[in-house]
Amino acid sequence: MANPITHCLDRLNLGDNTKVKQRAEEFLGQLSNIPNKIFDKGPYLKAVICIQLAYESFCSLKNYDWDVKIASQLAGCALSAYEQALSITRKQLNLQTKVTLDMLAVALGSTTMLNQANVLWEAFLTKYLGKLNGAKKVNAQAEIEQSCWKGAIMYTCAKAFGKNLDKDKLHSLCGCSTAELNKSIKVVKATCDDTIVGLKNQSTSVARGSRRGKGSIKEIEEKDNEEEMEEKGKLGDKKKVSQSKKRKAVVEEPIKARIKPVSGIVSMINHQDYLKTKRYGEYKKWKADLIRDITTKI
Repeated sequence: MANPITHCLDRLNLGDNTKVKQRAEEFLGQLSNIPNKIFDKGPYLKAVICIQLAYESFCSLKNYDWDVKIASQLAGCALSAYEQALSITRKQLNLQTKVTLDMLAVALGSTTMLNQANVLWEAFLTKYLGKLNGAKKVNAQAEIEQSCWKGAIMYTCAKAFGKNLDKDKLHSLCGCSTAELNKSIKVVKATCDDTIVGLKNQSTSVARGSRRGKGSIKEIEEKDNEEEMEEKGKLGDKKKVSQSKKRKAVVEEPIKARIKPVSGIVSMINHQDYLKTKRYGEYKKWKADLIRDITTKI
């Protein structure tokens, strides 16, 4: 059987990338401690996961373009099974993605709401950890270091401003599964409901302010136009009179009917029948002479 990593790299148009291939084979050698039943959902599941981990090690977060749906199809399993196996592999190899709100904002093109995302993050830390004590608090502090929580903050903040972020891209950037991201989003919403309402009100007031600004600018432009019309009133009347006279003086030219071409290339140029051209007459004379000469020789 051919090397599954080589086969999958060719399918992903990465066959010429020797660095990714070498790194993927290194990861494949490190998966011996993980039970094989984790990867029995698809024939190429283990190989594709190794390729993804290798690809991510050479790709910056800003230029990240790995498609998990295509990867799961190539692995031959459902998307949920692929994400679950990938999550387990990351934890076993200690390859948890470390992202910040700044990095996610740049990668998602949402830098304008970065300040609000930081406010929501601080509120979440205060309220979520404030309800816990002892060992639970210690475990929670370690848990919220996972990137899925940063992704949940970005998604919730964007939702408060009336924007929908692509969940597929978001959980890929965070290196987590869709289920983990959705779970984190629910916890953030339940913990920071009042803060989210405040962000929604803030976005509404900003939108109203922008509409008012546009209205005031429009009013100023209308006033300027009115003053300009008053100053040029007389001149405008004179122009209207002269223009009306010019319109009356214009005589409509009769529309000439097009002459349909008779035939031949010449007819497309000046509507002349090619049978009446000098060149066609010369051609007929040459043809008759040629036939006569051939007949005489025979």
